[in-house]
Amino acid sequence: MGSPRLSGNCLCADIMQCREQNYKLSISISGKSFGEDSWIFLILQYPLYIVNAFYYHPLNSLFIPAGTMLPPIYDLSVSDAFNYATIGATTIGHEMTHGFDNNGSRFNQDGVVEDWWTLADKLEFKKRQDAFVECFNSMEAWPGLQADGEKTLGENIADLGGLEIAYQTFMEKKAKEGFKGSELEDQEKKFYLSFAQAWKAIYTQDHAIDATQADTHSLPELRVNGIVIHTDAWYNAFDVKWGDKLFIQEDTRIHIW
Repeated sequence: MGSPRLSGNCLCADIMQCREQNYKLSISISGKSFGEDSWIFLILQYPLYIVNAFYYHPLNSLFIPAGTMLPPIYDLSVSDAFNYATIGATTIGHEMTHGFDNNGSRFNQDGVVEDWWTLADKLEFKKRQDAFVECFNSMEAWPGLQADGEKTLGENIADLGGLEIAYQTFMEKKAKEGFKGSELEDQEKKFYLSFAQAWKAIYTQDHAIDATQADTHSLPELRVNGIVIHTDAWYNAFDVKWGDKLFIQEDTRIHIW
């Protein structure tokens, strides 16, 4: 069917052209099952201009709409550290890990719900999940407002997995490029600083309360502080030691994957 022909001269005309294309797509899948033209179903549900990636369990696939591939999430003019920490950690790595979080882990490689775990693995996974929940439950989303580790578990697992995937890939790339010693350490710091900057935000107490009650994502501050404290490399990069505010003992750091 192809892409809609947009003139770039008239916004209204281009919008109507896109709507006409969506209508034609809707007609084309009438009477078909989801599996036959799954990508069309998804395009109609998630427009390409939205700034939000997602993992879809039934297809065992992640989708990154075009709107997400733009600054400040992805920017070819900035450093590798920035891009690996933003679109690498918060988008690609995050969505990949959703395939193995507390919900995605229930699906097999074909996107079908199946109990494919060994009993030992299942028990260990549950043990680590429970520890992660307790860790977030002990944190404050706002002064006097406790975070909800149970509600945000899936997203927290994805945040941690995404950060670890992106970090490992980034550091391997820099090592292959010849970085070593203090130069490689500087790259490591830039990566973590970029990850923190990716979640910088200003919000009110009302928003913090509403989000904690309704959102399955942790608030931005916890998506940084609540995650980096479980990565050993962060402690080494910034020389975080016992007595520092965010320090937690090594045996209490959570490693899901």
